[in-house]
Amino acid sequence: LSVMVAGDLTQRCVRSFVLGLSMYQAARIILVAHPGKDLDSASKAKAISSGATVLQMERIAEGVDQVDAIYMAGMNDPADAPLPAHQLDAQMLGSCAVPPVVLHPLPRGIELPKSLDDLPNSAYFRQSANAVSLRMALILSLLR
Repeated sequence: LSVMVAGDLTQRCVRSFVLGLSMYQAARIILVAHPGKDLDSASKAKAISSGATVLQMERIAEGVDQVDAIYMAGMNDPADAPLPAHQLDAQMLGSCAVPPVVLHPLPRGIELPKSLDDLPNSAYFRQSANAVSLRMALILSLLR
């Protein structure tokens, strides 16, 4: 499993996602951080110690054709508008032999254009809808 995680990597959802991915020992995680928004070193170290391969790239385009999925982390601060190197677009995905699944925690910013919404590999609306059921199941299991 090879996954790119791009955008503001300081977010809790990113740390949780990377730590979850690292449970798959053969996981390959490519990080593309917005300047000053890199994943903390403890989370990286934990993923690596779990057996995952963690790589860092400067631009999404460098690795988009090498991954099974892309997790686009939104930008929490409007002042941190993503650089062009940190934005995903349909042309980039179209250049891939097998376009990766696109995930996003929503709500979106300009890092994830609406032009991607109708692509068959865009899974962020399903991801969001399934999150409700998942949270309900987790709460139920904790209450038992």
